[in-house]
Amino acid sequence: MGTPQSRRAREAYAAVRLLVETFPAAFTRFDRRPLKLGIHNDLLARGIATDVIKAGIRSYCHSVGYLNAIKAGAARIDLDGNAAGVVTADEAEHAVRKLAAAAERAKIAQEAAKEKAKAEEKKAMAPAAPQAQQKGQQQQAPRPPVGPTVTRRPPLIVRKITRGRRSGS
Repeated sequence: MGTPQSRRAREAYAAVRLLVETFPAAFTRFDRRPLKLGIHNDLLARGIATDVIKAGIRSYCHSVGYLNAIKAGAARIDLDGNAAGVVTADEAEHAVRKLAAAAERAKIAQEAAKEKAKAEEKKAMAPAAPQAQQKGQQQQAPRPPVGPTVTRRPPLIVRKITRGRRSGS
């Protein structure tokens, strides 16, 4: 079975799939190339819905494949696959920073997954021990804790003493 996806992720995948099918010269599943700056305006002019543009461009342009394609001097393309500018050094540097941040998030997520797996394994092993004991034996009464015993002192009784007169006489 696949992993459960959020609604936003499903919408993004559907939007990218629509862009790939509608504009194969610009959008590809693999071997991504830098897109023209402002390509969202071209998509809007060609009748693509705003929500599809937002979800599709966000997902497409934040992918590792696209960020790896953003190299200084690389040609940008328009919806028809024609050259439409070049990638600047600043844009390439920005892509490198985004890739580093994504790698760091992936590393943290991987470590968290390992910790979760360890905890689940530990949890799964804990109930197995009592069941193994119960298999051939009847369950024994719990043993009292080992260590010093704690005793409670009786409450302190305070009696009021009055000077000169005793009560009850």
